[in-house]
Amino acid sequence: ARRAATPPPPPPPSGGIRVSPRAGTVPGGPSAATLARIADCESDGNPRAVSSNGLYRGKYQFLPSTWASVGGSGDPAAAPEAEQDYRAALLFVRDGPGQWPVCAAFVPR
Repeated sequence: ARRAATPPPPPPPSGGIRVSPRAGTVPGGPSAATLARIADCESDGNPRAVSSNGLYRGKYQFLPSTWASVGGSGDPAAAPEAEQDYRAALLFVRDGPGQWPVCAAFVPR
């Protein structure tokens, strides 16, 4: 039996969307300062951070399922920092700061 191939997720877009080393921005998304506050709270801004139980990974402490839901593949902690920033911005636009329940207190309203 042949299995249908799943196409890989697209890379972060470059046309019209800026992805910088410190924060990825998307139209209508959070500011670089907002993402920096979340990242600093979640992981001290470390893109290779892994929680003590190994479940939360990367600069924004993504669950693997959440990472995949915004187009990420593989281990978030192994992804380039700019991709983590971009995917965090997508998640913020989609679901708001509540995706980071502890660190959302540091996000300006």
